[in-house]
Amino acid sequence: MHELREPRDLTTFGERTRITRRATAHARFSEYADPLYRMPMTFAEIFPVGVLVSLVSAALPRNSRFLAAARA
Repeated sequence: MHELREPRDLTTFGERTRITRRATAHARFSEYADPLYRMPMTFAEIFPVGVLVSLVSAALPRNSRFLAAARA
């Protein structure tokens, strides 16, 4: 017959993995503490959206079918 063995402790590996992931995430987040890094990154995140909104809002009024008045 097979002899019963103690189950392996998987939580130890799981805990190490969780701690490693958190430490990695914390190291990436700590870069934002430097204002010379944070300001350009914030600008780079927001700028493309602002350009897109500006271009769409400038292009829509140039279209004659946009908000066209009904002719009576």
